Amino acid sequence: MMKSGAIVVAAAVCGFCSVANAKDSSYAPSFSCVGGPLGLDVPPTYSALRELGPIQGEKTIKSDSPGVGEASRRGIWFSGLVLDLYTFAHQPQRYLIASATIKDKRWRIAGPLRVGQTVDEARERLAAFGVTLDPTLSFGGDGGKITLKLSANVISEIDYSCYTG
Repeated sequence: MMKSGAIVVAAAVCGFCSVANAKDSSYAPSFSCVGGPLGLDVPPTYSALRELGPIQGEKTIKSDSPGVGEASRRGIWFSGLVLDLYTFAHQPQRYLIASATIKDKRWRIAGPLRVGQTVDEARERLAAFGVTLDPTLSFGGDGGKITLKLSANVISEIDYSCYTG
């Protein structure tokens, strides 16, 4: 009896959170980590992604068991850009980004955001899309989240955490 009551209360609380998030301007329901006005602007194929610049390091983090759905989680490092992604054995050109960290202003793949911008510039650019930064300097939606790290009120790092299913 106690367990079913707890489930009802938890469901009611989760429902309230969704309504609150929908009204919060740091919540962007249509946000996607890749593509769109705020997502990463990256090539459509894995081979093209690898040509973004000189690769400084690469590591297979985890590989699933062999079979039709075999996927490998990989880390790829470029100068000022780190990507954590999945690749697929039976679709070698397909990849899915799990996270990205941008630490160099030369990388212009983060929509309107840039390393080296002031936080006020970032707020201005995001406002054009109806998005505001929350107090932790992040925003996102069902597709993922972006968090900004600052040094002296200037963006020093842009972190994407992506929903991968």
